[in-house]
Amino acid sequence: MLTVLAGISWTLPYLGSERFGGWMTLLSMAALLSVLDLGAGNALVNHLAKHRHEGKQSTASALSGGLGVVALLAIVMWILLNLIHPILPWASILKVKDPENLIELTSAFRIFYTLFALQLFANAVGKAATGMQQAHQFGFLSLVISVFGLALLYMASINHLGIAWLLSITLGAPVSSGFVYFLLLWKRGLFQFKGLPKQVILHWRDVLSVGGLFFILQIAVIVGWGADSLVIASTLGVGSVTMYAVAQRMYQLATQPFSIVNSSLWAAYADAHVKNNRVYVRQLFSRSFMTSLILGGLIVGVIYVASPVILKFISKSHLSPDPLFFAIFAVWALIEIVGNSLGTMLNGIGVVRYQVIVSGLFAVCVMPFKFVLINRYGLNGLMLANVVCYLFLIAVPYAMLFKLRKISL
Repeated sequence: MLTVLAGISWTLPYLGSERFGGWMTLLSMAALLSVLDLGAGNALVNHLAKHRHEGKQSTASALSGGLGVVALLAIVMWILLNLIHPILPWASILKVKDPENLIELTSAFRIFYTLFALQLFANAVGKAATGMQQAHQFGFLSLVISVFGLALLYMASINHLGIAWLLSITLGAPVSSGFVYFLLLWKRGLFQFKGLPKQVILHWRDVLSVGGLFFILQIAVIVGWGADSLVIASTLGVGSVTMYAVAQRMYQLATQPFSIVNSSLWAAYADAHVKNNRVYVRQLFSRSFMTSLILGGLIVGVIYVASPVILKFISKSHLSPDPLFFAIFAVWALIEIVGNSLGTMLNGIGVVRYQVIVSGLFAVCVMPFKFVLINRYGLNGLMLANVVCYLFLIAVPYAMLFKLRKISL
């Protein structure tokens, strides 16, 4: 988060709006394509939470088998992405005005595919840390490596390096965190290369069967939440992604910390669910939800009030703030914070089917609404579509499900 936020002030002046927007679009693609692990990464959290109570050997077997499955998926997806790349109409997808920028972007995609495949595995390692209630260790390691990434990004900006280098640095930091922590797991004897094929065969069905629902859920979430940069690029042009990306990174000062804290509770919910400790689940969710709503709202409000100053500082006056756009984005950021609290609890107690239905309904309805409103009202229309559809298609259905006790704590 800090790497990209700082990178705005360092890189936007020399990259220009179109190249910067292209870089941000590539970064958003990493989240968009994260569904290609078929939900195995998320399934690992609950899978390891269950095996953790059966001793170290059981945990090591589940971890080795689960990560082995994800590694195989990452290799397959890397091959498929490279095969598909030449046949995609990148000029139509990205709407780049400068032909040289298009050449640079399409070349950067080749590097992106390799980094993305590595990130699939690295993300699964992070999920595994959460499942073993070691998320704080992984988080600290990620923080340390991000500081080195920040220094590399500064050096890259001084030398006016291109998109491929910037992409390698910004995606390389989380990839490095995952692989360094993987080595620590191996050193502790929690990941075992010996007998790895056997462990993969033993656990692949459990991981992918649970992962199947998470996979469908991830697709719905990515379509509904993660495709905004591509929607903007394909309608308004890749240069328009810049303002959206800058606003997103600003509000991530609020959303990311809450995402890290709430996600770390996933294993605690899963552990309590396994023990049928429903009182603990209710108390933990109540504290998490109210803290996210009140404190998150306060932080988002501060960012909105300070947004003109922040934008002027990080963009070196290259961008002019639209108060309405930042106001709607502030509402969307608070929704994301509160929604993450709810989603983590539902994942932890294994309520995935209702999430698939509700999020699927949202994704199906919001996408055409986005295209209609963005063509009429620009970026404001896109954000308005997100907020309105969320309130009516997610908040209301969940309120009804809780009231009817279809979801009970």
